[in-house]
Amino acid sequence: MKVVLVNSIGVDSKGFYIIHSPSRWSQGVKNIQNWFAYYPWELAYLSSLLKRETDFSIKLIDGCLHRDNYESLYNKICRENPDWLVIECSSKVFSENLDMAKKIKDKLKTRLIFAGPHASAFPAELIKEGIDYVCIGEYEATVVDLLKGVPVSEI
Repeated sequence: MKVVLVNSIGVDSKGFYIIHSPSRWSQGVKNIQNWFAYYPWELAYLSSLLKRETDFSIKLIDGCLHRDNYESLYNKICRENPDWLVIECSSKVFSENLDMAKKIKDKLKTRLIFAGPHASAFPAELIKEGIDYVCIGEYEATVVDLLKGVPVSEI
């Protein structure tokens, strides 16, 4: 099974470079000199857990670090052809990440998991939008259980 973990779009549709803080709010800056990238520690931890506890193929794509816009991030994910896509999404670029994920789901039949600040604040909204699973708070162990096939009622 192929699992792709994604750290959000790095340049939004308005040309703002996204500074995606994994544990708080995100912001966008127009001047590249004011931009920096946080290390996506929760996604990295999840990647390590999945590599340790499963035999799945795991790929971490950091859209913020590579300053990927919608199209470039979409193309990178599609090239991987994942069975599962896990996106840590902030409110700043929520609509773009949601649209991209739904397009990938339709095209590749990929199952979707959203996590991060926006998912924690609006889980029911994401489920209504067609996201398969929404993980709230510290999501690493929950995602591992979901991907290993643990019944939701036991998680």
